[in-house]
Amino acid sequence: MNETEATEYRTVILAGLLHDIGKFLHRRRGRGGGKHPIVSRIFVEDHVRSLGTSCQLDIELLKVLVQRHHEFAKMDSELLVQRMPEGRERALAYIVSSADSASSGERGKDDRSLIYFKKARLNSILSRISIGKGDTDKSKWKYHEMNFLAPDKTFPVEGDGRSVPIAYDPLIEGFYEQIGKLKPDNFDRLLSGYLSLLREFLWCVPSDTQQQYREISLFDHLSTTSAIAACLYRFHCGPQDEGTTNLDENDVKNIKTEKFRLVAGDLSGIQNFIFEIGSTNPKKLSTVLRGRSYYLSLLTELAALKILRRLDLPITCRIMNAAGRFVLLVPNTDTVIKELANVVKEIENFIYDRFLAKLALNIAWDVTLTMNDFKPEKFGLKYREMGQAVENAKRRRFGNVISEGRIGEAMTAAWEGFKANEKSCEFCRVYPRQTGDERCGICRDAERLGKGLVNPHNKYLHIYEGSHGGDAELLGFTLSFQKIKGLDWIHMDKISDDKGGESPGHFQRYLARYLPKSEDGDIDTVREAPKDGNSLCRYCGDRCSLHNSQENGVFIPRRKDLVRNQLSFQCISAFTKKANGGKGADHLAVLNVDLDDTGVVFSQGLGGKFSISRYATLSRTINYFFTGWLPHIIKQEYRMCYTVFAGGDDLLVIGPWEQTLELAFTIAKKFKEFTGDNPNLTLSAGINLIRPKSPIGPAAARAEDLLQRSKRDPAKNSLTVFGTTVGWAATEKLRQLKNVLNDEYRNDKSKVEAAFLYRLLKYHELYRQTKQGDIRGWKFKAALSRDIERNIIRKSNGQIINKKLIDQLKPLYAVNDKVDEHLMNNLKIPVFWTLYKNRGGGR
Repeated sequence: MNETEATEYRTVILAGLLHDIGKFLHRRRGRGGGKHPIVSRIFVEDHVRSLGTSCQLDIELLKVLVQRHHEFAKMDSELLVQRMPEGRERALAYIVSSADSASSGERGKDDRSLIYFKKARLNSILSRISIGKGDTDKSKWKYHEMNFLAPDKTFPVEGDGRSVPIAYDPLIEGFYEQIGKLKPDNFDRLLSGYLSLLREFLWCVPSDTQQQYREISLFDHLSTTSAIAACLYRFHCGPQDEGTTNLDENDVKNIKTEKFRLVAGDLSGIQNFIFEIGSTNPKKLSTVLRGRSYYLSLLTELAALKILRRLDLPITCRIMNAAGRFVLLVPNTDTVIKELANVVKEIENFIYDRFLAKLALNIAWDVTLTMNDFKPEKFGLKYREMGQAVENAKRRRFGNVISEGRIGEAMTAAWEGFKANEKSCEFCRVYPRQTGDERCGICRDAERLGKGLVNPHNKYLHIYEGSHGGDAELLGFTLSFQKIKGLDWIHMDKISDDKGGESPGHFQRYLARYLPKSEDGDIDTVREAPKDGNSLCRYCGDRCSLHNSQENGVFIPRRKDLVRNQLSFQCISAFTKKANGGKGADHLAVLNVDLDDTGVVFSQGLGGKFSISRYATLSRTINYFFTGWLPHIIKQEYRMCYTVFAGGDDLLVIGPWEQTLELAFTIAKKFKEFTGDNPNLTLSAGINLIRPKSPIGPAAARAEDLLQRSKRDPAKNSLTVFGTTVGWAATEKLRQLKNVLNDEYRNDKSKVEAAFLYRLLKYHELYRQTKQGDIRGWKFKAALSRDIERNIIRKSNGQIINKKLIDQLKPLYAVNDKVDEHLMNNLKIPVFWTLYKNRGGGR
């Protein structure tokens, strides 16, 4: 591709991204500005022209392409592609127009909206999901308010939007302000900056206000249009083996030629890798765990970036990237297929050699598409075909390594490393140590990334091609939280949630950066052995010294440093006692949460409306709940909880056991709100309680087992904790009973003591026997009734004075009424919760 063609290519990519920007800008109150294509052209003239030289764009061509991207005959002639003079420029306009139509999937097939277009709101795409688990009445669909993208602003609200005010002005003013600050010096930085700002301001803007149900965001429509336009240009304007060279208009309009491929990647072995810990909770465990999780998210991001750069495709062609998975759209040409095979081979060899086959990035690119396949009734079939291709790739993992006869080479190299450095890594005990270091290269890089990620001074992660030192190196890229002098970065993620900064417009990467830190009173910095007060140190089992010390010549930061740095797992385990006045078990909890029926939700949930732009909106929306909202709520309300990973459709959190339990209930409640109370979208969870010094790896594996137990429940939508699986909807009654039992247990005048709680567990077991057909278990009713009558009821002047407690207990045996089977089935939860909460309380 010569420089003229490269300029033309960049211009087409940007035209796809900006063609409908006028839909947003002309919705300002009291200002028309003409039809939206004209407003798009004006935007290019006013805000992109000055960047034409530095970003190597053809501004005049860009103005034409954003203005003439319609083929609907009733539009004004100055907006129509077909009214342009024949020639290359018109063929290029057809590329953008075709991409626009393919991204939309279908137009005009739904009922038309009766709402004034400036008042029309974006319906939550989660309201549309239906997999046969409940009603999704369109009249109950919720919509998003007009807001900047922020964790507390993304929850949908009720109503049809008829009575809402026009609310575009603050968004448009904010957009113009940020655009004015964007000063890119090349096209890649311009594209990344625009993508970042468009997501921040257009995530809540409907792409088509004329539809009665509007669930495609303008941001996702623009980004996918850009991706399709880029692929079309590369298909039609490449060398001889990449299609035609003369850009024939009729070829562009051909909807039956297979012009595209879907490339999907899926990383296997994530949790095993993160918790690959050879010793029991070594030093800096929390930092390294966070770094390992980040390391893996970067692995898939960089694999996708490596493929796109090798194929000379823009970042918009990355349709999805979350939770160890990515989906790319690429042109279907011989050159691309050949280069894909080469770059995938490089990635596979790197992962095999680096991780000794413990991780595998399974990449499939078998699925081809025509323009016709972007229609919703067909795109869903292609998506399912892609999923099957990935499963096939998993069965052929490391096929290149096997075909080249390289099986065993990685282990041989590792063995040589073990011989050279005598020992394995002190942290993972799997990989050989680096020369002059106690850790392997993976754990060293993970620790650096973990430290850098939680450092509040680090705002960005810079990515450079090649080996240049930095904080870590991965897949042929150098990663650095600081700019490397004399080098130009190729990609930069903004990792800070700070809205300001010196470089606005860099793509925001939502990450769980927060780690538990001390607040006033948490750490006792005065007394060597705190025996009073209410600090974490008073209840902590570590009893770490007040001052710094050395062990075997190694500097060990002690308690005073905890005031400045993140807390250890031992520290946060003491929080339950601190919060309960010295009572309670000092246990940790490992919480694992996952979206139910993920594959079905994505492959079938949208039914016949599964377009590429809806897929982008759906995956981005669900991912934001875990990567945007969750870290925000943890930092604000559950500050002792530590996020190991969160993204895509799942999360894993470690924290004080009771705070983690409460977090689980909050997540379930807020996810229900986030989905617009759609019964087809649910979460399941498993919680494993452990002692603070228990090995984290096995504890996480046990939490995964408990999660799978929840998912095996017929209805899913469940939590497994204290050996009990229960639906989220049923937990409120259990928590009410726990509150009553806890209040009584702490009341010195009450007869509810530990002995009674343990007897309740025996009655629960008898009840469970009845469910197994053992009639001997029915004696629980009489036994429990007699127990409460003799040992629990308190009377004064013939009146029961603890009636609230008795009313809560009566449904457990209900001599004359039906037993509350829900309470009896799940009695372990309130009883064990009360016992754990009051351990050491003396009753």
